[in-house]
Parts: sequence; structure tokens; C-alpha cells
Amino acid sequence: MWYLDYINHCFFVAFILIIWLKTEAFVEYARLFGLSKLLEIDKFDNRTMYELTYPAFLLVNHNNFLTRLISCPICLGVWLNIFVCLYFRDFTFFFIKILISLLLYFIVSVIIKKDLAHE
Repeated sequence: MWYLDYINHCFFVAFILIIWLKTEAFVEYARLFGLSKLLEIDKFDNRTMYELTYPAFLLVNHNNFLTRLISCPICLGVWLNIFVCLYFRDFTFFFIKILISLLLYFIVSVIIKKDLAHE
């Protein structure tokens, strides 16, 4: 069942996007492993606008190509799909994988937004 591999790739990319862009998991693990100074987690904790996520914080403080890339879900999703396809050496259904992984990410984003609005 070859198509299950492609579905797993899409869910993996969507999972990474959700963890990076919608949660504080990266920040918490950076603290846990003692990377606060290196990754400027201390500055992030002392930020004045608490609506900012860590990727948005990086974009505001270090506006360059890399931070714009990792703070944009579409850009990051495309590059993550490229890396997954390179790792498995299989670019079959590449564009469909991009669309499905981004669709999954945005569906979960809408669900998270609606859930936070009800709190």
C-alpha cells in the first residue's frame, strides 16, 4: 500500500508545521536542553507583545530571508516537503503532498483558533 507512505509524509510535514508555528513546544524544549542563550529564549520571555509566537518574534527581531522562511507556513511547508522527498528519494506526487500537508495544517489552525475563541 504505497499511498500510505505518501499520507504519512503529509501528516509528518503538517505535524512539524503545527508544532513549530502553533505551539510553544520548541521554546520549552530549548529551555529544557539549555539552549536559551543560543536561541534567545530569554529575550522571547521578556517580550512586550505576548501575542507573538517564537517564529514571529524571530521575524520581528531578525528580519532576514531565513526567518521569513521559517515563519511562513506555506514556505516552510514546501521546503519540508522537499526535504522529505529528498530523504526518501521519491518526488512522486510532490505537489499533491504539498497541498495535502498544507490543507491539514490550515484545517488544524482553524480548529485551534475556534477553540481558543471559546475560552
